[in-house]
Amino acid sequence: MRQIQKQATRAKILAVAQTLIETQGYQSTTLRHIAQAAGVAVGTVFVHFESKEDLFYTAFYADLEAIKDRALAKIPAASLPLQLQHIAHTFLHAFAERPTLYSPLLQQSLFALAPWNQRFRAQIEALAQGLFPLYQAAQARGEIAPSVAIPTAIASFFAFYYFALLTLINQQFQPLEPTLQMLNAMIVQHVQGLTHSEVAHAPHL
Repeated sequence: MRQIQKQATRAKILAVAQTLIETQGYQSTTLRHIAQAAGVAVGTVFVHFESKEDLFYTAFYADLEAIKDRALAKIPAASLPLQLQHIAHTFLHAFAERPTLYSPLLQQSLFALAPWNQRFRAQIEALAQGLFPLYQAAQARGEIAPSVAIPTAIASFFAFYYFALLTLINQQFQPLEPTLQMLNAMIVQHVQGLTHSEVAHAPHL
C-alpha cells in the first residue's frame, strides 16, 4: 500500500511539472511551485527527484520512450522513404501537439549532463536498432545498394531529422507542414543516394 501511494505521488508530481511548464514556462517553474501545485512538501519532491532537471528529464524520457514505441510499432509496409517519414513524423507531430512543453525540454535535453545524456543517447541507439531491419529489408528489395553501410546510412537519417527538429524548436513547431515537407524531400533524396552509391563504413552509432 505504501509503495502504491509513493508511486501515485511521483506520478502526480510529474504530471503537475509538465502542466506548469506549459502554463508558465520552464525557467519560471521551480520545485516549490511544483510542490505547491501537487499538494506536497518540497522535501517530498526531493525524495523522488534529485533536482529540477532530474524531474523534468524523467518526465521527458518517459514521453520519448512512449513515442518511440508507438513509431516502431506502426511502421507501414511501404518503401523505405515512407517508413522513415512515418517515424520522423510520429516524433515531430507528438512534439507539435504540446509545443510549449516540448520546446524547452528538447532544448534542455540536447545539453543534458550525466547521467541523463547517456540515457537519452541510449534511447537514440534503441531507435537506431529499430531502423536497422528497415534498411536491411530495403537492401533485400534492391531499394538500396548491397554495399551501403547501414549504420552510416542511419546516422545520415538522424542528421536530417535533427536538422528539422532544431528548425521546429526555434519556431515552437509552428508552422509544422513546411518543415515536414522539407524533411520528406531530404529523406527521399537520402534513399535515392543509397540506391547506386557506396556509403563508406563508419563506427556504429
